Amino acid sequence: MILFVLGIVLLLTAPLIGRVMQYAVSRSRESLADASAVAITRYPPGLISALEKLQADDTVVHAHSRATAHLWIESPIARVPAEGRLAWWNRLFETHPPLAERIQALKEM
Repeated sequence: MILFVLGIVLLLTAPLIGRVMQYAVSRSRESLADASAVAITRYPPGLISALEKLQADDTVVHAHSRATAHLWIESPIARVPAEGRLAWWNRLFETHPPLAERIQALKEM
């Protein structure tokens, strides 16, 4: 009986855990892409400048989807309460690290 209950719990939580792991890998791949871009161009200030311009842009994206979020340079999904009511939930499923973290990592290179 205990194994049955444990199996049901795992059956219900496995898809959520799998998604969180998928997005965590996606975030790390995005960081690796930034590092690769710096290695190829050998000019970190250029990428830092581009990311800072994206960070300064306050355009709101009204039509977005989780299915296409990985194609954006930054996450189009609300991450702070001012952007949407489910921002706390969206941060768990982000496909990109926050721009501030990416900029800081590039400055440390």
